[in-house]
Amino acid sequence: WLADVECAYAPVRTLSEAFFDPATAERGMLLRDAEGNEHVGVPIKFAREPAQPEFRLPEYGEHGGQILAGLGYAEAEIETLARDGVI
Repeated sequence: WLADVECAYAPVRTLSEAFFDPATAERGMLLRDAEGNEHVGVPIKFAREPAQPEFRLPEYGEHGGQILAGLGYAEAEIETLARDGVI
């Protein structure tokens, strides 16, 4: 029914399905990082703005403050939690 209303759609794949889908390799979406680990790249490609995947893993707790802010914690509460070593 999405085609009837001219809506773009596609299946949502698991990571395993994406790795083994022939279309992933055909589109050049399989990338290797410096350690040789294989990743599924960015599916959307622009001619003048190529995607720059970041393979760096976040540090432990790196985004804790942002997550807490998104959950509604006040900046002062987040600073206290950071100072006390909670995050």
